[in-house]
Amino acid sequence: MINWNDLNNTELLLYRKPEIEIKYLEFKQEILKKDNNICEYILDNILKNKMISMNINKFPYDVNRNVIHWIIWNKRKHNIKKYRKMVYKLFNPKYYDIIFRINKLEHQSIPEINHCHLFIKNKITFDYNN
Repeated sequence: MINWNDLNNTELLLYRKPEIEIKYLEFKQEILKKDNNICEYILDNILKNKMISMNINKFPYDVNRNVIHWIIWNKRKHNIKKYRKMVYKLFNPKYYDIIFRINKLEHQSIPEINHCHLFIKNKITFDYNN
């Protein structure tokens, strides 16, 4: 499992649980059979007519279960300032810890489309046993 503090370390190669990685590879294969191009799939099915889109990652990295892994897809250049503004409208940093991460180019599985990984967790934890 990837430690929360390690998510900021872009030198670290992030990974999925083996069963999630298999599902991810199968999904990519299915897309390649149908569309022949993963970028086109993302443009047509995720970004659609938008310039930017934020979605929960269906194939998250191996992070703690209290962390939600999102992806921000962008047709233009990365703009962390814009990402922050968008994300902070949904997740107030007063209540959530938020990490924005852009993998190094050599670690990106889909380098043709700009995307930023977003990791979010509650700052407040609840004890349901009391």
